[in-house]
Amino acid sequence: MLLSILIIPFSDGIMKYMSVSYSVVFVSWARFLAITMLMLPLAIHRRHSFLKFRFYFQTFRALFFVAALLLYFTAISRISLVDALGASLLAPIFATVLAVVFLKERLNLKKKIAIFLGFLGAVIVLRPGLSMDIGTIYALIAGFMYACFLVMTRMAVQTSSPFIILAFQSFVGTILLTPFALMEWEQIEVEGMALVFAMALISLSVNLLSLNAFRFAQASTLSPLVYFELVSATLIGFFFFKDFPDWITWLGISVIVIGGLSLIEGKK
Repeated sequence: MLLSILIIPFSDGIMKYMSVSYSVVFVSWARFLAITMLMLPLAIHRRHSFLKFRFYFQTFRALFFVAALLLYFTAISRISLVDALGASLLAPIFATVLAVVFLKERLNLKKKIAIFLGFLGAVIVLRPGLSMDIGTIYALIAGFMYACFLVMTRMAVQTSSPFIILAFQSFVGTILLTPFALMEWEQIEVEGMALVFAMALISLSVNLLSLNAFRFAQASTLSPLVYFELVSATLIGFFFFKDFPDWITWLGISVIVIGGLSLIEGKK
């Protein structure tokens, strides 16, 4: 799980680099198409899983994922990787609230503290009325969309194969973005194609690593590791884009992280 978390920002870094020459929508479409091509053989091999596949539910879930990805990629094209990640890391706390509302999970004192700290950290990162960038708002909304996706994923994995789920959400992303990609069509160079496939391979690796991680450890043990993404995101942002957050942003991110870590469930 830790390995999967640490390599995610490499895909984000590629997107930030490509956004200088290509539109975010076009690169996102190409990424979805590449993942679909790579996943299709595995999905066909496990086609028996379609018998329990809830088409409308999975489509709705995939739409949240596509929206979250587009918003986050748009954010990192405008602001630093760490700034965008800091705002989007509210996703686990958003997911807690949604789980209480829709999955009827109990809202205990620990979760209330996490929600408060997450809100406080977001206010510090966003700095309303001072230096708030639209990219930060995009990242914050992306975090909410991804939280919706996570809550629906908890329900989806109970009845469907992970390979079918991954293939389907990529297929939905490809179909949904095709008209917009055609409107912003650009001739992609060999380097660009290689980078798109690199993004697709990183995404597949992250999903396979995390799926295997959940075979050996509980979600409450693995979830806090998501905050280690800040480590590689900071290094990539500094060495490749010369970005480094100011101390106020780090303060807000720290508060959000503390709130997220407080959600760790102790052993019974």
